[in-house]
Amino acid sequence: MARTMEIATYVIASALALGGGFIGAELMLGGADTPAEAKPVAVVERTAPPPNTAELRSERYGFSFRYPQDWGQGPRYHSSVRESVGRRDGVFCYVSTFDKPVPSDEDGTPNDLRRHMSGLKPSDFEKFAVMGAKMKVESFERATLGGQDARSFTVNVTAGEGASMRQGKLIGYATLRHFGAIFLICVAPDCLHADPGVQADFRAAFTTFKFIPR
Repeated sequence: MARTMEIATYVIASALALGGGFIGAELMLGGADTPAEAKPVAVVERTAPPPNTAELRSERYGFSFRYPQDWGQGPRYHSSVRESVGRRDGVFCYVSTFDKPVPSDEDGTPNDLRRHMSGLKPSDFEKFAVMGAKMKVESFERATLGGQDARSFTVNVTAGEGASMRQGKLIGYATLRHFGAIFLICVAPDCLHADPGVQADFRAAFTTFKFIPR
């Protein structure tokens, strides 16, 4: 799964770095029509922490989320990964950031966030082929992360020749903060992503993620 994860992270990073539109056309290029918004989806908000979980907290980037307390340190295959927790079987969750300051309010929420988020499209995840890997977006929806506008996505990854784990899924959320783009992504090999326990662990991370005001 390691090489699959590395390839996928580079593809996402490339989509941002090469102007895939995530920061929004008006910030990147100096003005353009606003794209149509994605369809809203329901969001489940937790009122109490899930049992048997621990908190991961980043003061530098101002976020926290909960994960199974029996997980350990997760892999960091790319310099954008700020925090990573997981298991030894290729199941893990991580947070990546791509720093490009965005005009924001005092709490760190970008101005005109909804308009900027409308620039991220499924094609941004699929347009780059790296080392023979293939990326296919299975789902892409408007959602919320940490109480603010975001996009949720599921990306199927098929790795190239020589990879120890040939297929897997990236399931996550993308949004913006004052420092730039931020992703919360959970990864599982193709044989494990549908496991009820794995799904519950991922759901705990997604629903407990929150931003810490500056």
